[in-house]
Amino acid sequence: MNPLHLIPIPRNIKELSGAPFDIHSAKTLGINHESLRALSTEFQHNLQNRGLSLQLEPEAGDQSIVLELESSLKSNGKGGESYELKIDSRQIRIRASHERGLFYGTRTLLQLLDRNESLSPMEISDWPDLPMRGVHFMLQGPIPKLDWFLHALDDLAQCKINTILLEYEDKFPYEKHPVIKHPQAFQPGQLRQILDAAKARHIQVIPLLQCFGHIEYILKHPEYEHLRERPHDPFQCCPSNEESFKLFTEMALEILPFHKDEKFFHVGADETYFLGACPVCRKKAGTFDEKADLYIGHLNRVCDFILSHGKTPILWSDMLVDFPSHLAELNRKAVIMYWDYTPSTPKVPWVKWKGRVFLGEDIEDDIPKCVSDILKPYWGGDPFPKSMNAFPYAKFFKDGGHEMIVAPIADQPQTLGNIAEFTAQARATSALGAMTTCWPLFPAGHAWPGFMATADQAWNGNATAASFGARLAARHFDRPDCQASLLPGLLNRRSRPPAVAEKLLLEAQAILQNLPQPLPQHAWIYQCFQTLAAQKHFEIERLAIMPRAAEMEASIKVIEWNDFMEVANPPATPGLQDAFSRENLLDTVENLKSLRRRMMEFRELMTARLGAFATPEAIAEFFQTICEKDLKQLDQCLPHLKLLLAAKNMEIHF
Repeated sequence: MNPLHLIPIPRNIKELSGAPFDIHSAKTLGINHESLRALSTEFQHNLQNRGLSLQLEPEAGDQSIVLELESSLKSNGKGGESYELKIDSRQIRIRASHERGLFYGTRTLLQLLDRNESLSPMEISDWPDLPMRGVHFMLQGPIPKLDWFLHALDDLAQCKINTILLEYEDKFPYEKHPVIKHPQAFQPGQLRQILDAAKARHIQVIPLLQCFGHIEYILKHPEYEHLRERPHDPFQCCPSNEESFKLFTEMALEILPFHKDEKFFHVGADETYFLGACPVCRKKAGTFDEKADLYIGHLNRVCDFILSHGKTPILWSDMLVDFPSHLAELNRKAVIMYWDYTPSTPKVPWVKWKGRVFLGEDIEDDIPKCVSDILKPYWGGDPFPKSMNAFPYAKFFKDGGHEMIVAPIADQPQTLGNIAEFTAQARATSALGAMTTCWPLFPAGHAWPGFMATADQAWNGNATAASFGARLAARHFDRPDCQASLLPGLLNRRSRPPAVAEKLLLEAQAILQNLPQPLPQHAWIYQCFQTLAAQKHFEIERLAIMPRAAEMEASIKVIEWNDFMEVANPPATPGLQDAFSRENLLDTVENLKSLRRRMMEFRELMTARLGAFATPEAIAEFFQTICEKDLKQLDQCLPHLKLLLAAKNMEIHF
């Protein structure tokens, strides 16, 4: 038995002398309070899934597991989430001052039981560093089956995640604005089942409804085009159009009844880069200060609306960093979710402002003095400006009077360092918590190692982050020597030069090939990684083939492709004569045909690997999202080049 393979590692573990507890000798489950009936039933179900059948008894003696609610126990100021767990040869006893603490004590025990049939005597006392330990579910793309959500909640709760940020996009069952609702959106009953299951696992679900930008899913519809800040672009709504605010409130009023018990409501408001683009806004936002007033004025209306319905608004941080002199104008009750995905060390040689990275002397040259005068004390660094504080704006927001949540990233090469350092910053600034974000189209399996790292570091920052990979592998494979924690960074979705992407893909494939069989409850995660690797392979092949074919297609300036004479005699664009040789045409056509086969194989692989937790409709939509543009280009380009090749083969000249 090795308790250090737990995620998260308990804060205090004391080994005791004596014989181990044989878990298969356990006969009864005892509780000391009637309020624990629901928890005991859920715990019994989890034990049964591990081959243990325990009878519930009011007073349990030897060979028993006991859950005790003791109001006299110290809660360590952590909202009742602390617990004590003692194992000896006769009994396992979990004690806490609140049911939440007992729940987390049972999660620790369940992890121990996953890898051991006998448990060495020990005492554990445990409590979290951060009140909020969260992960982000982005529903921009297709959504998995209902069963997947329920399984995901179990897995996250077992690692003591207590918050999910649910970004609905078009997957909420809107009634007043049905055109926005996706065909695969949640049914009301499904959504209630998910939210009820989360509540039973002590997970709060915070809804996210964007109030400003990132609303393509709304503004792409003709009915809402008039709300766009830029007529040709569905990204951002116009804050000067009263209907923009009205639409947000109407959508929020549909969401709020599903989240009656939640304290928070996230309103987005990030990356609103087109402030002042429309003619009306341009008159209001001609200067730096006027843009800030336009942005914060709209946000304050949104925050006031959310507060009037008994919820605390949360918003993203980036635009507030752009306008530091105006932070005092924002409603002080708004909570700021500070995201920064780049740093993975306490000090870095740059600062971020206005979506850009500034190095060294660029800070003085390129950032307005009205901004740098305010932010320079927070940038810090020694010697300035070659060394900067990695997360400078955490203290800036706290000094501005706002509660704050840090937001690392789940699926990039620097993920594990980013999570460890950002959660450390959260502890240092007494932040509300950490919310690790992820922006996948579908599915979310590649984010799971990052989510587990968040659970680890947000609960117990004293746990060594260096041991996380071994503990994750032990939890998912019962083999601590696997390298599964490296996969998100190797297969992340960011664009890379083909040579670099191919090298990383080969490394990821080597890891995937050498992984042992994952435990059944975690197999879906590595099915997602296998799918992502196949997608990366296709993308690398596509980058090697499609640009050349597109260039050949574009160079043939013909009006009617059906005119064989024109096809057989394309204009000789300077520098492209060799491209239209018979050998090059044959090679290009064969490569394009191979690429199409690869796409069809990818679709079949997705259906096979993702079918257990995604509907056929969701898989088809995912394939369409990834491959629609390429398929269209192939269908347009391939017949043309094949026809030209046929003319070359027939040696037709006119």
